[in-house]
Amino acid sequence: MNLTSTQILQWTARILSAASLLMLSAFLFGEDGLHPSRIKAHEWVGLFFFPFGVAVGLILGWWNERLGGIVAIASLLGFYLIYGWLVRGSMAMGWYFVLFASPGFLFLLSALMKSSVKKPLHN
Repeated sequence: MNLTSTQILQWTARILSAASLLMLSAFLFGEDGLHPSRIKAHEWVGLFFFPFGVAVGLILGWWNERLGGIVAIASLLGFYLIYGWLVRGSMAMGWYFVLFASPGFLFLLSALMKSSVKKPLHN
C-alpha cells in the first residue's frame, strides 16, 4: 500500500486529534474534573473556545478537514484573543493550548494540499 504525503498528513492529523481529545477528556472528566458550580462566569468564555470549540473542530476534521481545521484554529485564536487578552488582560497563557489544537493546523494543511492536487493545470 502506497500512501501519499496528503494521506499521511490526514492520518497524522486524525491520530493526533484523537490523542488530543482523549487528553482533554481526561482533564475535563477525570478525578477532579470540570465542576460547573466552581466555574466563574468569565471563565465560561474561555471554556467555550478551549476546550469546547477546539474539540468541535478536531471532531469535524475527521469528516471535513477544511471546516474542522478552521473551527479549531478560530477557537484557539478566540481563546487567546477574547478570553486571554480581553477578559484576562494577558495572552501569556502557555504554549500547551497550541499543542492540543495542533491537529487543527494539520487538518487545514491536508485540506489545502488536497485542493491544490485537484486543481487542473492551465495551459
